[in-house]
Amino acid sequence: MKNIKNIHFSLVFTVLSIILLLIKGGILSGITALFGLIYTKKALKNNQKLGTFLGIVNLIIISYYLFVLFIIGYVMTSR
Repeated sequence: MKNIKNIHFSLVFTVLSIILLLIKGGILSGITALFGLIYTKKALKNNQKLGTFLGIVNLIIISYYLFVLFIIGYVMTSR
């Protein structure tokens, strides 16, 4: 039962981070994706396919924000 609860929390955080990403929610989307990744990691103990998919989506959102931060940092230092 606890594993299903972790999947539900991960799904909620992933959908919330995707919505925030689409409406330009800023770093808040990355933070909610991080929480989704934490709950996905807890849920992956039983090898569920949905947990794997949610983990990949959360990692893509986090890597997008890290990429944007590195680009902004590069542009700011090159001026």
